Amino acid sequence: TKALLDRAGFLGRWISNDMKGKSENYEWKGTAFSGKVAAPITVARRAGQNFTFAELMLWMTVNDLIVIGSHYWNVGVAGKGGAVNADEDLEAASILNHLAENMAHVIKQLKK
Repeated sequence: TKALLDRAGFLGRWISNDMKGKSENYEWKGTAFSGKVAAPITVARRAGQNFTFAELMLWMTVNDLIVIGSHYWNVGVAGKGGAVNADEDLEAASILNHLAENMAHVIKQLKK
């Protein structure tokens, strides 16, 4: 996943930007991701979500995305032994529902 994000970030910048000349300044024209709406969401069994969440946030901001948040970090906890018990993680469900509401609101405002 990290390699994919690195490549996407590089290509997103390369497609939209260029150098004026060898000795001239870099001209920022945005990226392929500029102005797009995004939200990092991470899930893990025990720990590690916060570091992954932070890495995704950094990637989104450096690639000029509009990042949406919720009332807490957008993280979830997987079930025991790799089981998927998403219906038992009520806190994550609440966080993601609020995130979806925020994202819908921002997208609606951007369309104006």
